Amino acid sequence: MKKNGSPPPEFEFDDDHSFFLVRLPVHPKEKLALSPQGTFIKVTGEVARLLAVLSVPMKRTEIQNLLGLKHEDHFREAYLTPALTAELVEMTIPNKPTSRLQKYRLTAKGKTLIGNRNPR
Repeated sequence: MKKNGSPPPEFEFDDDHSFFLVRLPVHPKEKLALSPQGTFIKVTGEVARLLAVLSVPMKRTEIQNLLGLKHEDHFREAYLTPALTAELVEMTIPNKPTSRLQKYRLTAKGKTLIGNRNPR
């Protein structure tokens, strides 16, 4: 698959080449990333963008600003919740998820996926 652009088309022919079929694959919405255990994890483009900007613990609003996102609901559904569910990001105050002081940071798994192996 190409790094940028569309995946290459797939061609099928019969034995005597009297017909052919062209399949045009669509862009995958999810990407595969290697986990610390050597298995693959599906990571959406949104989660990958979130991981890329989360270099230090940050508030939700700070992350949204860095990503250029205005709608909190969209940010939570497409970015934050999937990253938390995949255990790539964690809350700094997990027992108070609605705290005004809540920040989010990369987990060891998240750091490994983006290639940052320096623990914080």
